[in-house]
Amino acid sequence: MTELIQEHIVGRNTAADLVKSATAYRNGDTLALPLIKQNLQKFVDFYPKHLEKEEEVFFHLSMIYFSESEQQSMLNEFWEFDRRMIHSKYKSVIESLEKQP
Repeated sequence: MTELIQEHIVGRNTAADLVKSATAYRNGDTLALPLIKQNLQKFVDFYPKHLEKEEEVFFHLSMIYFSESEQQSMLNEFWEFDRRMIHSKYKSVIESLEKQP
């Protein structure tokens, strides 16, 4: 668990660095482009391993602490959250595109 918490900190810091460098680039700082690439590469290298650790190791091992009905309830909530999240994401993308001239 401690390792996953540390990895979440790394992920948030990398995301913050990416936002900062992308903002700088949009504001005309062409020197920020290598930082954008560097942060994107960090995500590419980091997230697949992190997600596998969460989903294939931590998640499965933690399930032994829950009853079958609790497990099913959590899985249903996860699926519902994912379903809503993806709809929300694409709705915001469409809305932002509609605002463009």
